[in-house]
Amino acid sequence: DRMRSEFLKTYLTFDETTLQVDDLNMVNKKAFTLAEVLITLGIIGIVAALTMPSLIANYKKQEYVTQLKKAVSTIEQGFRKRMADIECTDLNCGGIQEFMYPDYFESEIKKNFEIVSACPAKPECMPRDKSGNLLKYKNLGEGYAAKGLKDYSIFILKSGAIIGLQDTFCAPVKTTKAAGFDYNCAFVLIDVNGLKAPNQYGRDVFYFLLNEMGLLVPMYGEQWSLSDSGTTNGDWRNKKDYCDTPSKTSSGLGCAARVIENGWEMDYYCLLYTSPSPRDRS
Repeated sequence: DRMRSEFLKTYLTFDETTLQVDDLNMVNKKAFTLAEVLITLGIIGIVAALTMPSLIANYKKQEYVTQLKKAVSTIEQGFRKRMADIECTDLNCGGIQEFMYPDYFESEIKKNFEIVSACPAKPECMPRDKSGNLLKYKNLGEGYAAKGLKDYSIFILKSGAIIGLQDTFCAPVKTTKAAGFDYNCAFVLIDVNGLKAPNQYGRDVFYFLLNEMGLLVPMYGEQWSLSDSGTTNGDWRNKKDYCDTPSKTSSGLGCAARVIENGWEMDYYCLLYTSPSPRDRS
């Protein structure tokens, strides 16, 4: 009994001491102070302020590229449908001139594309900005492009994209073997989001030619340069003002080629909404 009593006494004393120590530890535990919380929130806010513009810019870039890819696919499918309808293997066979003739433009477009409206190069039906002026496009650098929608017959897809066509009467290209096609049947402007800003070449506006096979060839790209001179000396890589950034003189007319030839990636800096990448600084 004495041993049992001593054991219980020791056990209970140890247990009480342990409980007392635990209670003391709980009392001594400290929470964050208001100052510490405010400092942490301030740091989070600074990091967010530094990273959000870049995240938004990258999101917008991807959105423009996705819209461009969709528009290119829609246009090429539409012209392949036209070739099937007229039982021709190329656009030169059926003659794109009839397609572009003002009196038939809208009816012919509707046969091959799902559209909201069409306008055969007439100012009265051209898209206008909020001030009622004909829609104009900015260069990738500074200023406005000399070539605007007034130079095109246009149609608006259900996606909201504005497509401009300028007939070239399927003119033969200079070096067909190098280019892989024989005729330039039209110049094509694609505004991927219509009237929405920024209406700027290289961001939401892109420039192509349409070959006789109904395929879009990005202007000032490798294939275009081969068709024009048999070399790549005239492409955007060698003629910096076609899609060079952050150059104030860049037109942006060659940016469709840069996007496509770089694996459908907008890898360049646009003056209005992000900072230069290391590649553009070099």
